[in-house]
Amino acid sequence: MTIETTPEWPEPTCDEPSTGTLMQWADERRAQATDGCWLDADTPVCEHGHPSWAVVLGLMPDEEDVRGE
Repeated sequence: MTIETTPEWPEPTCDEPSTGTLMQWADERRAQATDGCWLDADTPVCEHGHPSWAVVLGLMPDEEDVRGE
């Protein structure tokens, strides 16, 4: 997959996870941000402003999409 970052997102500091890893995280109801922070599965952005890999890869909406902005 191609990573599509938006101007407000910091550059990823960890490698993009495999599809299998993403599926495992979903089963465990957790996610990883692009800086390595662990998140609840439904949390789109970590406290440092890095989005979840699920958001970056289009598997869940980001905060602005959720708020309708």
